[in-house]
Amino acid sequence: MRKLFTLCVMMLMCVLVMAQAPQKMTYQAVVRGSNNALVTNQNVSLRLSILQGTPTGSAIYVETHNVTTNDNGLLTVEVGGGNSNHNFNQIPWAQGVFYLKSEIDPNGGVNYTVESVQQLLSVPYALYATNAGNVPAFVMTPTDTGYVLDCTMPDGTTQSYVIRNGQQGPQGPAGPAGANGTNGTNGADGQDGQDGFSPVVNTVTAGDSTVVTITDQNGPHTFVVRDGQQGPVGATGPQGPAGPTGA
Repeated sequence: MRKLFTLCVMMLMCVLVMAQAPQKMTYQAVVRGSNNALVTNQNVSLRLSILQGTPTGSAIYVETHNVTTNDNGLLTVEVGGGNSNHNFNQIPWAQGVFYLKSEIDPNGGVNYTVESVQQLLSVPYALYATNAGNVPAFVMTPTDTGYVLDCTMPDGTTQSYVIRNGQQGPQGPAGPAGANGTNGTNGADGQDGQDGFSPVVNTVTAGDSTVVTITDQNGPHTFVVRDGQQGPVGATGPQGPAGPTGA
């Protein structure tokens, strides 16, 4: 596999703070292995190239470095201060777009297997601002925790500001309830149970009347029973025939 190591390029491309703009830029990168573990305290070889026009354009400047990563896998070099056959002071910063190509040999040799290409933004062009009288140049560089903002004045002095990502805010209030869903289908009727209700009968006697109350599952039912009156005396029947005379 070709990429046994990876670069996490922080690209702190800032002009060093001096009274006059120096012809150097700071470059930092974090080296990680194929298992994403940091490559710490190890001697590595670095080749940096300035490309003009496109990420695959011609290299107008190339330099090499031999550097040791620190306890955090970080390496730091100065672009313009490495071994090179080119003149860093003669890079035509005013002409077009430029890219920085970084290559690394984690074993410290010249077998460069890990590659990264990033566009150079505002700060490198501050090297040209000394002659052109440009306004301050700004660049925003992403980091693991936020950004680094570099402000380079026309005289070459640079101020750096660290901008950290804010913490996630609290959860917002719940939104309004949605509309009610459609009613489900009615379930099947259950079987009727046996009627276990027995009627209750109450009687109350008052004078010649008796009040009878029957209470069933439909409620109480009341009616009155009165004593009947004595009927009239019947008429006397006819006299029967006389009996025979005794001896």
